[in-house]
Amino acid sequence: MFERSNLGISNRSIFLDVQYIVYVEGGKNENHQKTTLQESFDGLFWKKALKAFRPEIKCKIIPRGSKTNLLELSSKILNNEIRNSIVGLDRDYDELDNSIMNHNNILYTYGYSFENDIFYEKFLKEIFDALCPICEPGFDASNEIDIPLNRFKRQFFWPSYADYCAKKIGRKFIDRKKPNKYLSGNDVKNPPTLLTSVLLEQIKKNKPR
Repeated sequence: MFERSNLGISNRSIFLDVQYIVYVEGGKNENHQKTTLQESFDGLFWKKALKAFRPEIKCKIIPRGSKTNLLELSSKILNNEIRNSIVGLDRDYDELDNSIMNHNNILYTYGYSFENDIFYEKFLKEIFDALCPICEPGFDASNEIDIPLNRFKRQFFWPSYADYCAKKIGRKFIDRKKPNKYLSGNDVKNPPTLLTSVLLEQIKKNKPR
């Protein structure tokens, strides 16, 4: 109802008794279906981020499905067509494409997506230190975190480069709906590693004819 007009979008915060409506990715809102915050991990991430960095802001998080749905709202914010609205976006390849929208009310993740921001080395070490039941305070978890993480980064460099190149010509390389098919090992003794054979097969399938 509110999103039928720019005025409705601008006044939505008044009806919900908040300062800002924060539109984020995730959830089931591809067809404007009602989505709760619990159904959007993106929404939970932005809720925690805003609470940590801007606790004085009273806002309501609303998941809006894919990033495509949010780009239109972002454009309206950028052109001052709507007020009292914030959009939280995954950075994706926008910086490489030079398509970052610079506005105080258009927020981007630091990394490719919110998952990259969560699985940052420093945070992983703090979590490891907090949850490890047998580790002494200040235990150096570099071997447990840095080594497998750096190995995975090296392995994933060319697939991510191929994914970006595919995007530039309107093709898809990495299947984002089934990412686990590219991985082997997913337990304590066997950190995830890339299955290069599956990735090579993916390239063959997407090769222009």
